[in-house]
Amino acid sequence: MVRSYLKVLLIILFLLLSFEPAYATIHVTKEKAPYEITKMTFDQHHVILEGWAVVMTDQHFMDESTHRYIIELTSVYQTKRYQTSLLPVSKTTLLEYRGKDYCANNVYDKEQYECNYFYEHVGFKAMIPLEDIQLDQVYIVSIIIETKNTHRKYRLPMYVPQNQPIIHQVGDIRYQATSSLKDTQLKVTFSTVVARSGPSTLFPVATAGDSCSSTYGNRLYYKQFTVFKKPLDQFFDGTTTHYKLSGKPDICINSRRTVVEGDTVNPIWIASVFVDYSGTPLTLQAKLINTAPWLDIIHPTFTLKEDIKLLDYVSAYDLEEGNISDRIHILNQPDFNQSGIYPVYLEVMDVYGEKASGTMYVTILDSINLPPHIHTVPPTIMQYSVYNYKNYVFAYDTEDGDISHLVIALNEVTTEKPGVFEQCFTVMDSHGSTSHGCMDVTIVPYHSTITDHHRFISIYVLETLTNPWKSYIHDLMNQLTSKAPLIQKRLR
Repeated sequence: MVRSYLKVLLIILFLLLSFEPAYATIHVTKEKAPYEITKMTFDQHHVILEGWAVVMTDQHFMDESTHRYIIELTSVYQTKRYQTSLLPVSKTTLLEYRGKDYCANNVYDKEQYECNYFYEHVGFKAMIPLEDIQLDQVYIVSIIIETKNTHRKYRLPMYVPQNQPIIHQVGDIRYQATSSLKDTQLKVTFSTVVARSGPSTLFPVATAGDSCSSTYGNRLYYKQFTVFKKPLDQFFDGTTTHYKLSGKPDICINSRRTVVEGDTVNPIWIASVFVDYSGTPLTLQAKLINTAPWLDIIHPTFTLKEDIKLLDYVSAYDLEEGNISDRIHILNQPDFNQSGIYPVYLEVMDVYGEKASGTMYVTILDSINLPPHIHTVPPTIMQYSVYNYKNYVFAYDTEDGDISHLVIALNEVTTEKPGVFEQCFTVMDSHGSTSHGCMDVTIVPYHSTITDHHRFISIYVLETLTNPWKSYIHDLMNQLTSKAPLIQKRLR
């Protein structure tokens, strides 16, 4: 009896040890969970991602016993997850709140002004098999950070600072990693980030303006949620990207002198961990090398209970068929019943069975004032022709109505040379909200055409004719070389 009882207990213990704890997944932003992808490459069989990530105000990050990372690929049809290996990357010094001690081992959920956490071995490396990336599917890349001491999982989409997609071809299949990250605009997400004179914590804090307090003097702190639209440069130290900015002193907040974008304090630097980006998350996809249609997606913003017509914000084109927007299909139907950002998966197919898919990110706001929308119609222009972008770019604002006349081009496109040129635009509504958009302008080579329709007859014909045909042929030549309309005349 006792032996049977012990056997049952051993079985129960084995089962408990065999299952991992089911942690709740929390969706967060980069402010709560700073991260950076520092390297993204392809080999013959894998996509290789390297980077680092932490969770603020949660627990100590020390080694495999305290945390782990999972890379998640999500498409319309499937979700795949990949374990990572930890790398010896430290972010303790970078994220340290100056003047505060470190939290005790079993102390959790403390704010930075209470105590600091260690962030050791926070690097990760993931190897994603190329064979797992199915054709004609778009996978959104996210990271899941598991904090083992607090029994939580944090999830957020990932961005990569890149100017062009990374493309890798194996046979007839082309793999592409894309993140349309517009990191030319950086929003400061933290409230107590110092503005340093160089791209590391070894450089002193910049100073300017009058002193705000005896404790902080006139040392500069970035004003939370301020946006820097014109980064001057960037520097990658091996694990973190640092941005070079230009600023000016602003108001005092919590006894600290804040700094915003300007031209009186230059240079000042900020690490990417303290800023958020605009754009679309990192996606992976695989395609056969063939002509396929494409989607032109505008990511719209609505208020709650507003009439939402998603197909008004997407168009589809095919090289052979032209506009095929009437074939766009919405693959999911989110319930827009509360504020947030919702992915809407779209797909279109041409007559040859080639597909294009994309994701529209629909923002639902509680506030009334919405940013304007920019819609473009990419033109095809003949070389040397007159081109006016205002004929192809339109803007609409919910409150102001049609504001197409306020669209401003950010760069110039001329028709002197043939090719495909990107032109970008911005527009601002009466409340100061702005939107940006770009389109491709195609300049096709100029081909001369003959506008004066000349008529020709060989002069050697006359030598082969005898009377009376010579008089007839002279009469015919006069009519052929004349600009007057031809008249019908019978030769006798």
